[in-house]
Amino acid sequence: MLPVTVLATHFSNHGATITNMATQEMPREPGFLARSGPPELILCILQSCGSTRDLLALVSSCRYIYQVWQANPAAVLWPVWLREIPHVQDAIMAVSSFSLTPI
Repeated sequence: MLPVTVLATHFSNHGATITNMATQEMPREPGFLARSGPPELILCILQSCGSTRDLLALVSSCRYIYQVWQANPAAVLWPVWLREIPHVQDAIMAVSSFSLTPI
């Protein structure tokens, strides 16, 4: 339950003032994305994170968002890493072009 403050405005010759009239408890409901957000929309939001740190903070904020991320980690991490790590695509191509054979 979150407290919700009901405010009233009183007008007088000296201007408007806001006073606290009552405090009520209202039930806290889960947000739209936590209840029924389409996974495609959540993936777009996750892919738009500016850094891996931001991504992990968002993923750890909600169980449903975490489940969507767990089902599609590469689809989420790749766009973030392309923006965050310079030349990551070149590095991956260079490593994959070498064949590692035991001596």
